[in-house]
Amino acid sequence: MIEDEPDATEIITGLLKSGEDQFIVECSDRLKTGLERLSKDDIDLVLLDLTLPDSRSLDTLQSVQEQAPDCPIVVLTGTNDESMALQAVKIGAQDYVLKSDLTRQHLMRSIRYALERHHSESILKDNEKRFRALFENSWDGVVLKSVDGLIRYASPAITRILGYAIDQFVGTNSFEYLHPDDRPVVERLMSRLIDQPGSNVTTQFRFAHKDGSWRWVECTTTNLLHDPSVGSFVCNIRDITENKLAEQTLRKREEFFRALIENSWEGVLLLSNTGEIKYSSPSTERILGRPGDEMVRANAFNYMHTDDLERVQHKFQMLMASPDQTLTEEFRYRHLDGSWRWIESYGTNLLDTPSVQAIVVNYRDITERKTNEVALRNARDTLEQRVEARTTELVTLNASLTEQIVERTRAEKELQERNQRLASLYEEVSEQRKQLQSLSHRLVEVQEQERRDIARELHDEVGQVLTGLKMNLELIRRASSESSEAHRASFDQAMTQLNDLVSNVRNLSLNLRPAMLDDLGLLPALLWQFDRFSAQTEIGVKFKHSGIDRRFEPRIETAIYRIVQEALTNVARHTTVKETSVLLWATNEKIHVSNRR
Repeated sequence: MIEDEPDATEIITGLLKSGEDQFIVECSDRLKTGLERLSKDDIDLVLLDLTLPDSRSLDTLQSVQEQAPDCPIVVLTGTNDESMALQAVKIGAQDYVLKSDLTRQHLMRSIRYALERHHSESILKDNEKRFRALFENSWDGVVLKSVDGLIRYASPAITRILGYAIDQFVGTNSFEYLHPDDRPVVERLMSRLIDQPGSNVTTQFRFAHKDGSWRWVECTTTNLLHDPSVGSFVCNIRDITENKLAEQTLRKREEFFRALIENSWEGVLLLSNTGEIKYSSPSTERILGRPGDEMVRANAFNYMHTDDLERVQHKFQMLMASPDQTLTEEFRYRHLDGSWRWIESYGTNLLDTPSVQAIVVNYRDITERKTNEVALRNARDTLEQRVEARTTELVTLNASLTEQIVERTRAEKELQERNQRLASLYEEVSEQRKQLQSLSHRLVEVQEQERRDIARELHDEVGQVLTGLKMNLELIRRASSESSEAHRASFDQAMTQLNDLVSNVRNLSLNLRPAMLDDLGLLPALLWQFDRFSAQTEIGVKFKHSGIDRRFEPRIETAIYRIVQEALTNVARHTTVKETSVLLWATNEKIHVSNRR
């Protein structure tokens, strides 16, 4: 009991404990402490005063309901406010009791009714949850719709069957989804069902899926318009698209095989266990001259040649004793014109197959083949005689051929040995070529290293010595300013020769190997070479490149540099052009060089 008035608490507690009923009464004078006690979830009923120091009016009731939604509540109040009472009951209170009219009998009746109503509501809620779970987890879809087809409810299975979200499906008209060919039939059935409360009808029709396809459904509709708790048509919907497709496939296969049989070049007979003809295909008339329907109910053995009859009947008895086995036989059968036709037949015992229940005989006319076989046997006899005559001649020739074969075998063996020797020589030549190529690469590397060493020696040592000598001569020339004109002319001539020598040493060093090829790489060295070439020869160089603005292996950079250098030398020696083009581009695997004049 949540009550802040001590007198009221004492009176109500006394009323509860004064009778034979055993109550355990716990009291709280504040909403907060009452909610804390309710959190333990072991209270059977709450007697609640709406006016508390820490809460007022219906907010108190709502707070208690949020804390203990499954616990019945009886409101205690000192105010006779009918509007407040209705609102409290509407919110969820089981009863609304005035403290001024409170007696034990009145209080016990309110408590008993509150517990019973709460128990009934719990059962009702459980049943509702159970049935809702059945609806929402059923493999079949459930739809409630009005007389005019308006969809009021749809179970989640509808989304699986038809693809529509439930909130999109509910509120639409079910007739809008029907296939145009099926809608008149469904509308007629629904109009009949309206006048038959409680009855149901099952039908199959096509329903539009969300993806635009048509789904075959089986719908059982029950008229529960008269039931106030439902007030709708209840439709149980099952997707039977696969069954329909299977039926259509089976029907098509049946039509297909029927067409095959009726248009087959071979004839087909269905026989009973006594040989009575149960079915004869249209090909019978072409093969035997008799319409197929005329042979039905006749015995198949009646048209057979007497010389073949016993043998075929024996084979027929073997087939009867071997279900599902296929036996083959050839015999003569009488044509309508009186002639005998040779027939080749294949019989299968399908008497135990429910869909057939017959001996199935496929047969064809082999009269022409039999005639050809006779002619072939005669021709074979003649041929055997000729072969025997030729055999003697072949024996003589065979001895000569044997000698030739032996000689040819010996020659082939010699040729094979010669080929093996040639293959060995080829391998030796290939290995020597690889060694020569390796030596050639090594020679180029040695030459380049020698050029590099000589170039550095010329640049670093000889060049420095010549430069020092030049500086010393310059100092001597300045120091001897008072010398005679003849001495000064000699000094000037020596300086000129020394300058030429320094320039020649520098050019010789660069011609041997430019240092920037090792220091900066291929592209800077080529650009320097093009400028130097143009300055020396007055021939312009148009240079285009791609993918070479990076470093390569030293041997590759050296090879490309020498190739371009040699190409420019050839241009200068053998042409009179004013400009030459050099194209250079690199891929992941190759470097391409092109020189065009």
